[in-house]
Amino acid sequence: EDLKHHFGEFCRQKKDAKFSLLITGKTGVGKSSLVNALVGREVAEEGYRKVASTCVAIEGVNFRVWECPGLRDGTDDDEKNLEEIASKITEKLDLVIFCLKMDDTRFHRDDKDTLKILTETFGKNLRKNAVIALTFANKVEHPAREDREAYFLDHLANWREVIHLFLSNDLELDPELVQSLPLVPTGYYRQASVLPSGENWLSKFWVA
Repeated sequence: EDLKHHFGEFCRQKKDAKFSLLITGKTGVGKSSLVNALVGREVAEEGYRKVASTCVAIEGVNFRVWECPGLRDGTDDDEKNLEEIASKITEKLDLVIFCLKMDDTRFHRDDKDTLKILTETFGKNLRKNAVIALTFANKVEHPAREDREAYFLDHLANWREVIHLFLSNDLELDPELVQSLPLVPTGYYRQASVLPSGENWLSKFWVA
């Protein structure tokens, strides 16, 4: 309820304002599902290969949600997709969302390559308006661990550690920036907005 209150306050402060955000990441990380969950209805089409945008009003705030084609999908279209992003998205972005799959058990090479490409492309947007969304968080569970919440929190801590190490050591980003970059678990459908930790991910995401 406290998170919902803060989000409501944010919306009231942004009355009649516009809010533009970009969702990006490699193919198959749930970008379209995240768009649909954030907007609150089915508007994004999975597997769409073009830059797409959706406009929606939430609590009186006009949101424009941009979704990029998946990167590192084996088609060697990354450069073309990035050029399309640059040509179509000419407005100032209030938020850039990097998507990674939280239910994966390891930080894959193509995840790292994607994050490197996106960091180089959107570096200027990192300091104040970027979030890493760990998608499919609802699915995180271990068949041999009865305490699902404890496993979820351990898994989240591990993801935070490996991402921070990669951003700091491999990409050599400012340590202060790395520590301040929000890393938020997200669900894969809006009907299940509660995480294994008991938190409402939609409220927490918007506050972050």
